[in-house]
Amino acid sequence: METNEFNPYRKRLIRKGIVSGETRGYVYFTLPLFDEYVVANY
Repeated sequence: METNEFNPYRKRLIRKGIVSGETRGYVYFTLPLFDEYVVANY
């Protein structure tokens, strides 16, 4: 995927409060333990 193809998904996750997009080029999970869940299940 090209970089610009990720933007709609990134914006959707930020709007739902699942990730934080405060730092350009990075996203951080905002839900407690959600990062561990994703790593364990995907």
